Amino acid sequence: MTQSVSHGEDYQPVFVGKVMEELQTVLQRYPTKQAALLPTLWIAQRAGSRTGSWRRSPRCWV
Repeated sequence: MTQSVSHGEDYQPVFVGKVMEELQTVLQRYPTKQAALLPTLWIAQRAGSRTGSWRRSPRCWV
């Protein structure tokens, strides 16, 4: 599923490759996805800072 972004940049998924593997590991540690929310957001923040997407754009579709 592709999201349209108002500032003209293409949608870049955050959870791919090793980041997705890390997310799956975190999700297994918690009883619900809601309980894993903060660790999931930390993962997304780290992944975004590595790619520079957080600096280029105030929006990140997760």
